[in-house]
Amino acid sequence: MKKTALKVLSLIPSTFSLIVLLTALACLLLMITWQAKLCGIVLLLLYYLLKRMAAALSGSRVLRLRTAGILILLILAGVGTLDALRPRGRAGISEGIASNFSPSRRFPLIRLLMLVPERDQVYLGTYLAGFLDRLMDYTQAKRLREMSDEYYSRMAADPAFRELEPALFLGYLDLLGAHPKQGHLYYYQPPQSKNKKLPLLVFAHGDAGNFMTYAWLFKQFADTHGFIVVQPTFGFGIWGRPGAVETVLDAKRYALEQLNVDSERIYLAALSGGGVVASKIAREHPQEFHSIGLISPLPDQMSWLSPDLAHHWQDREMLVIHGSRDKRIPITYIRNLLNGFELEGGKVKLVSLEEDHLLLYTRWERVMEELAQSFTRPLSQSLRGRRPRRYRQH
Repeated sequence: MKKTALKVLSLIPSTFSLIVLLTALACLLLMITWQAKLCGIVLLLLYYLLKRMAAALSGSRVLRLRTAGILILLILAGVGTLDALRPRGRAGISEGIASNFSPSRRFPLIRLLMLVPERDQVYLGTYLAGFLDRLMDYTQAKRLREMSDEYYSRMAADPAFRELEPALFLGYLDLLGAHPKQGHLYYYQPPQSKNKKLPLLVFAHGDAGNFMTYAWLFKQFADTHGFIVVQPTFGFGIWGRPGAVETVLDAKRYALEQLNVDSERIYLAALSGGGVVASKIAREHPQEFHSIGLISPLPDQMSWLSPDLAHHWQDREMLVIHGSRDKRIPITYIRNLLNGFELEGGKVKLVSLEEDHLLLYTRWERVMEELAQSFTRPLSQSLRGRRPRRYRQH
């Protein structure tokens, strides 16, 4: 038993070395930015240092120490360079956009996980998704990779986003079981907010984390239609856990206290898994938002089957935008829920697009148009002449 335990322990350094090597190769071969390439070089140096340490039983002690000292200095120099150039969210504030962390939740050391730019992490993540996600084939993963990289390229040319600090590390901590307390959000105020109060849109992100691409897309929406946008982070996006509703309501409260918001026009949009928390808020806190828009939503079934939800939304209309080719959340499932909701007297508009689960990226202009129509239409007009209709499966 003791020998077995020693053998297992002896494998740990070699396993860690292999992980370091594979990560270094991924940075050098699969990622895009020079920061990622530099991180790959640093990891190769770390791998070489680990191998030298493993072979420390032979050779001159002075030579071993000298070699280890040089490698450690090179590694520290590389990490220091990457950390110095890491975005910290400072420049974006003057442009009306910011990545805001609560002062009591700064996560100083964990931020080292973001030495590799978010663009590269997403790029690598799409390769992994093609293998690990049974609902995403290689073609779809490639499509997502190309679309994401296009948006990150546009963001790189936008001065407002060059120093915007990412928050994906909160999702990594969530996956590792740390479940960090929330305390981060992106926000954007268009220039006209300096002179007048604007309507507020709170956006609940989907699974895999709060990507900066969402902030960039909703900045276009805000500039075009005159909205302030707040985008809270909830770890990896598992919105069914405790604290989800509070995270969204805290973001709304922050906007009312800190930004030039028109308190009579407050709206909620949610993507994919964010539909869970949006469904709960629609049922449990219907007075908090004047309208709700769901994009490729994963609904909270208990909320949608409750008569309370339909009762709260008899005089207002919810919006659901969904892809007819969505394999992750089939539109037949959505139609069945909406059918029961309308039979109970609830008001809802379903927009079905010939798309899959990625329609926020692929049909962004249409999504933006539908959200704007739903959120800017006077209440009397949105309800006038509308009767509940029954959705049928096709």
